[in-house]
Amino acid sequence: MIVVPYAMRSLDEILGVVVGLLLAITIHGEARAFFGLLIQKPSASREKIPFRFNPLAYLDVRAVPVLILAGWGWTRPPRLSHEDLKGHWSYPLLAHLAGALGNLVLAGVVSTIHDLLFPSAIFKICIAVNIQFAVANFLIPLPPLAVGRALASLLPGWDAREKAIDWAGAVALTGLVIWEVAARKEMLAGWVAHMSAWIYGLLMGAA
Repeated sequence: MIVVPYAMRSLDEILGVVVGLLLAITIHGEARAFFGLLIQKPSASREKIPFRFNPLAYLDVRAVPVLILAGWGWTRPPRLSHEDLKGHWSYPLLAHLAGALGNLVLAGVVSTIHDLLFPSAIFKICIAVNIQFAVANFLIPLPPLAVGRALASLLPGWDAREKAIDWAGAVALTGLVIWEVAARKEMLAGWVAHMSAWIYGLLMGAA
């Protein structure tokens, strides 16, 4: 199955990975911003959460080593008010998981375009990249990945310790990915790759 990282020996593969990651970062951030806009309580003193459609606006520089070595990572979250998140018990969970869901939706849209309009290796790789981005954020329970942030947000005192926990998770994830690559071991990368390949097969088979 097509999963990343790739050997990137052809122009199509290079373009597919670059475009796929840029789209994955953008959609991940925009989906979270969209959910934040849905739950944001109207107030004359507060600006609405903006849509940027710019990957640099959501790129977390701490994630760059993981993006390069593993083909997945995390984004900078939009600033959501804690008052908005208190509207329902599910809001903190959904606010963090919305980005990964957005990546899966994008993968489905691109697979339909690939099948009906314009078959391309670039599209296939873009689909795989977004699936892998979503899988990592859904399955790895360490912040700053989405499900890790969602679970950590349920801990007592999360508001006060958010930055410290986020940084600790980022360092741990980066160190683990670097160790996997250096030692040629498959733990997180293998887990994410196998699940991504399975979803990719289902999606492309249904497309």
